[in-house]
Order: sequence, then C-alpha cells, then structure tokens
Amino acid sequence: MKASVKKGLGTTIWLLSMIIILGGALAFALNPSPAKSIFGYRMYEVLSGSMTPALRTGELALVQITPPQDIAVGDIVTYAVSPDGTTVVTHRVVDKTTDSEGQTVFSTKGDAADTVDTNVPAAAVIGVVRGHIPIIGYIIGFVRANFIASLMLIIAAILVVLAVKNLSAGKKKKPANPS
Repeated sequence: MKASVKKGLGTTIWLLSMIIILGGALAFALNPSPAKSIFGYRMYEVLSGSMTPALRTGELALVQITPPQDIAVGDIVTYAVSPDGTTVVTHRVVDKTTDSEGQTVFSTKGDAADTVDTNVPAAAVIGVVRGHIPIIGYIIGFVRANFIASLMLIIAAILVVLAVKNLSAGKKKKPANPS
C-alpha cells in the first residue's frame, strides 16, 4: 500500500474516531434522561459549593448506582429531589435509619452546611459518589447552554489539528537542499 494511501486512511480513521467519541460524549451530556448511565455510573455537574471541600463547584461527580443497603454513614450520595428525577442533590449521609413503615431513610448534610437536610427515602437515592473530575462540570454546563457555539469550537479544533498534522507531514517529505 502506498504511503499516501496509508496516511489518508490513518487520518480518516483518526477523524472518524474523534467524531464518534465527541459525538457520544455530547449525546450523553445533552441527554435529559435522569436514568442514563455508562457501566453503572452516572455523571452530574456540581452546581453549588454545599459539599466543599469534598466536591467543588464546576466539578463532574462520578456516581455509581448503588443499592440502599450498600450505603453507609459517611458516604456522599446523589439523590433525586424532584418526582421526575431531573433535579438532584449530592450530600453526605450523616445517619441511616428505618422509618415507622420499615423503610430505610437517610439523613444527609452538605459538608459546608450547618443543618441536616430532611430525610431522604432510600427509593430517591441514585448512588454513591466514587470520584470527581475538576473543571469538566463547567465545560458540560457551557455545552448545554451553548450547543451551537460548542459544536463550532469542536469542529474548528478538529480542523486546526488536521491542518497542523498535514503541515508537519509536509515538512517531513521535503528533500534536503544540496549545498
């Protein structure tokens, strides 16, 4: 196979891979369904400082879907506060009890808050925070609010990378000037 065909094929595969990865990430980030998950994890943008210093505003919280019986005092949990599950809160479990009907309930509190939240029924708990990524929450928030501008920035970035790649490949092919 000729070098130019290999180069073109490599560039095409790279470009298609980037489009698929970025497209999948955007589709996931923009999907309004509260039930979306990847390999048992959901991702949520941290919108307030209520969990500082454990979680900071603008971070992306990685929440593992967890059954209530596996949640312990001290775990940071994400739970739904709206009936449709689109509004969630992430706070630390400070108590785990059983109500008068025999159902598990959690008392939660933000690390930066002075008061304990109202009891959270086990059915409302989505899962336990297993990690967080700085800044990514801000990026996802920007993409949600400015989808067209974000898409244009991504396309421009891909074109710049391709242009730089082609320029550097062109410099390598130039024969040395005999002196």
